[in-house]
Amino acid sequence: MSVLPEVPQYSYRYRYRQEYPEDYRKYTRIEYERYLDPAWNNWHVMVAETQSDKETRSSQIVALAVWDLSSVNRRKYGGEYKIQDPVIEVNRSGGLTRRDVDRERGPVFLDAIALLKKSLDGAIDVDQIYLRILVVHSEFRRHGLASKLIDWGIAESKEADAAVALIASPPTDQFYLRLGFKVVGEEIAQVKGEAEKVAMRAMLLRHPSEKEASPT
Repeated sequence: MSVLPEVPQYSYRYRYRQEYPEDYRKYTRIEYERYLDPAWNNWHVMVAETQSDKETRSSQIVALAVWDLSSVNRRKYGGEYKIQDPVIEVNRSGGLTRRDVDRERGPVFLDAIALLKKSLDGAIDVDQIYLRILVVHSEFRRHGLASKLIDWGIAESKEADAAVALIASPPTDQFYLRLGFKVVGEEIAQVKGEAEKVAMRAMLLRHPSEKEASPT
């Protein structure tokens, strides 16, 4: 959780997280408990750890990826499959009145996200494995941890004949471009009259089908 404020989207939306740290911790915890709940098979969580104490052999999580598999699961289980949304659980627990969210920025941010997801859906006609979150602690960046966490989703998408989708902000969008992702949409979340804003890009990595990959 300590890494999340470094992510531009979190910094922008949760503007008052430092003034109300108890709200930020409470509702972020509820959200992540849902991601980790074995009954919630929409979500796949991967972490990278480092040994923090050699004597006790205790470890510390230094990188985290959260994958949304709902698109693939909907095809797998049929029309009656129910999508599990942690945001609904957060709102049921009082999230609509949380004090760490900027009331003006929140709706603007969510509108931009909705447009970007629409761009993702309209850019491709196959299922998507969506990277909801990828964060690496600043002290452990440039060690290949992000690439290793991404590799799982890429391999899973190939197995499921799906694309990998995500929404990224500068400068991390350059990392995804180097991996072969393509930009399919761009939006800026900005409240009218404010200088601060967050730029976001919808990005896709599609694997060519056997037909597309075969020489003509």
